[in-house]
Amino acid sequence: MARLIRHFLVSQNGTAAIEYSLIAALITLAIVVAVGGAADEVVAMWDSNNGKMGEAFQ
Repeated sequence: MARLIRHFLVSQNGTAAIEYSLIAALITLAIVVAVGGAADEVVAMWDSNNGKMGEAFQ
């Protein structure tokens, strides 16, 4: 196991893997932020719709 870790640290492939991991993490973060923003908009839309329906049935 130690040999495998040492090989990973010396290998240039490890550097590429770390770079790709960082890129994937940034893309994931962007998706989470975008979905969170969209979720807030959907909640606001349904709250508005709920208020309008309540006014209509009074």
